This record gives sequence, C-alpha cells and structure tokens, in this order.
Amino acid sequence: MIFRPKQLPEIIQQVYYIGARSSNIVMLVGLFTGMVLGLQLYYVLAKLGSEGLLGSVIASPSSENWACAGSHHDHGQSRLLHGC
Repeated sequence: MIFRPKQLPEIIQQVYYIGARSSNIVMLVGLFTGMVLGLQLYYVLAKLGSEGLLGSVIASPSSENWACAGSHHDHGQSRLLHGC
C-alpha cells in the first residue's frame, strides 16, 4: 500500500487545501492571462482590420476554430479546404 490507513484523513485534508483552497488563485491567474491574451490579440487583429473577431477568438475552445473565425475574407474557400 502507498500510505498507511492512519494517514488517510491527513491526505484528504492536504488534497482539499491544495485543490479547493487554491481555486481563487487559479481564477485570478486565469483572469489576468485572459486579459493579456485579449489585449495582444486586439493589436494583431487591428493590424488585419478584423477587430470584430476578438470575441469569437477569445471564446473559441481551441486554436482550430481561430482559422475558421477569420476565414470570412476568402468567401468560404478556407472553410472548404480546412473543414470549418
């Protein structure tokens, strides 16, 4: 066995402290990371004249959707080639 049965309550307490008690820090770091990502993407999209896509790029769950969000400039050709 990896640990003794007497250690189980202490292990559960430590897992709670490390996991649930640190969720505020994780959310704070995620908030600031998202703000920096949005600011940097705004400058890139402003150079391309596509500031309106910022919300869909930030909200997309993966980078695969970024190509699909910006493919409206080529009249759907990219969607046919990349499966968007």
